[in-house]
Amino acid sequence: MQKKIHWFNPGNTSNDLEILISSNLASTRLRTAVACKNFISKNYEVTIGDSIINEPNIIFIGKIGGDIKRFEYWLNQLIKIKENKVKIYLDYTDNHLGFESPMRKFYEYFVKISDHIIVPSEKMKDNIKNYWTGPTTVIPDIVEVEMTSPKYNINKIPRLLWFGHASNIEYLVNYVKKESLIDNKKIHLTVMSNLNGLELFNKNLNFNSKFENINLLRWSKEFMSEVAKKTDISLIPSSKEDPKKSGVSSNRLLTSLALGLPTLATTMPSYEEFDKYFLDINIYSINDMIKNLKIQKALVVKAQNTILKKYSKDNISELWLDLIETN
Repeated sequence: MQKKIHWFNPGNTSNDLEILISSNLASTRLRTAVACKNFISKNYEVTIGDSIINEPNIIFIGKIGGDIKRFEYWLNQLIKIKENKVKIYLDYTDNHLGFESPMRKFYEYFVKISDHIIVPSEKMKDNIKNYWTGPTTVIPDIVEVEMTSPKYNINKIPRLLWFGHASNIEYLVNYVKKESLIDNKKIHLTVMSNLNGLELFNKNLNFNSKFENINLLRWSKEFMSEVAKKTDISLIPSSKEDPKKSGVSSNRLLTSLALGLPTLATTMPSYEEFDKYFLDINIYSINDMIKNLKIQKALVVKAQNTILKKYSKDNISELWLDLIETN
């Protein structure tokens, strides 16, 4: 009997992957789209969206967003279909159970009804142990950009790039406000995010005259790759103490390295195994990075030649396929 898969994802039920591939949400773009595309290529019948329209053998619960009505709608369908002995997988990409929020009670229900949980990092696997005793599989995000060699020359006015979702903007705001960033007023910063992220950055930062050369751009994968070719350094400030960010994937760091960018980043748990390829943003300054760019560029090349192939779309796609065929 052919296996039928339904992946719960906000929106109309369909198997049109183009909408998912262009999503601003990394979990949708780098996980849902990648897995479903491979399932379809292996002749699985796949539907994606808010509503189950076939009689699936396998259910995936993707990122739901903050819509309470959607949660109730999904849960009612899950409870009903659970009676048919359908296998339910939860793709748990945000640490909703690790802090008090309106979403926590929803994920408590999802955990209870699931048969198997997938997480993007070993740290998230540790996080879920407090609430779940069943099987857990780590499947990382893919690196979605083409590998690009580092620029040979540094710009006369050093160019920095930050990219990410609106949920990460607060860490950039806090970093830019630091006096240590303003050693050189001529540093150029490009911020790439969704519209909400750009508005949040603009609203919460009092520029004064300290850091005037900031360019705000709407994010797209293609546009980011073009901007990176003219960039010297990538910034990824975050917080290891923030439970909302506990267990995040290594994707933003690995994307920076794939783009050929020496990177200043907070050493998140999922970054630790790659710590020789970037500088810790809480220890080193932008000026430190500029002084050591030649060494850092050599490390970027080493990362591209050794670790990044593991996170290719083909390799990660096979992990999703192996998940449903062996569990």
